Amino acid sequence: MLERDCCRLYQVLKLLPEFGGEVDKPLSGKKVLVVEDENLLQKIATAILSRLGVTIEISNNGHEALQTVSKALEDQRTSESPPSLPYDYIFMDFQMPVMDGIAATRRIREEEAKYGVHIPIFAVSAHTDGPEIQQMKQAGVAYNLSKPLNIAKITEFLSSFEI
Repeated sequence: MLERDCCRLYQVLKLLPEFGGEVDKPLSGKKVLVVEDENLLQKIATAILSRLGVTIEISNNGHEALQTVSKALEDQRTSESPPSLPYDYIFMDFQMPVMDGIAATRRIREEEAKYGVHIPIFAVSAHTDGPEIQQMKQAGVAYNLSKPLNIAKITEFLSSFEI
């Protein structure tokens, strides 16, 4: 029942202008890792980002994200291509099971140091201020993007961040 309702909601959201109105694909060719444990929010992020031309990968928690980034960095090292970022940026949920966004960001930063790279990580959180934001920044988050997400907010954010 819940899955069916989520699918219906997803279909409705795709029709709303703020979730997918006519826009250029300004981020065509970019690759993003979305780290989110909620299935519906994964679908919303995917719908929004794909409208912008982004290639998206999903991780369900911080531990999965760490494994995904570590593997991508290791794969790049073993290939003979010049070093580059495996993801142009990461959208990281703050509260997740297994490993939260703060711990995952810290561990990803440690892993990146081994390879001499730095992937911009954006926290996606309902928090807009307070100790949570400070913890995220201390962990290595570049910026906090507040929920709920919509295409206008993401487009404005990314253009102001000049990615």
